[in-house]
Amino acid sequence: MKTLRLISFVIALSIFFSLTRGYAQSKITPTIQQATEQKHKMIHFSVRNDGMQTLHLRANDRLISLEKGESLDLKLVAGSQLLFAAAEGGHKAGSTLVVVSDAISGATVVTHEITH
Repeated sequence: MKTLRLISFVIALSIFFSLTRGYAQSKITPTIQQATEQKHKMIHFSVRNDGMQTLHLRANDRLISLEKGESLDLKLVAGSQLLFAAAEGGHKAGSTLVVVSDAISGATVVTHEITH
């Protein structure tokens, strides 16, 4: 009799854990997928140099030269930064031109010299 109860208990317990495990996975998987999609969301925007000299910019590990009057279409990961790579036009090297977000999607970011 005790053996039958023990077997019944083990079977019931294994069914319970298999059901809750499947439920937990169904709730967790979409959250992980959403986080991955948001982490790698690409934003399209343009940068235009309205200054009088060439600007050197850095996007992640990529160096970009932007001649005066030139525009460039970019596609960067949301949350990344577009930085000035060199001190020129009154901008300090390493300072942020723009932080990439949905707010600039489809827009044109215009750069110019800073006068003191």
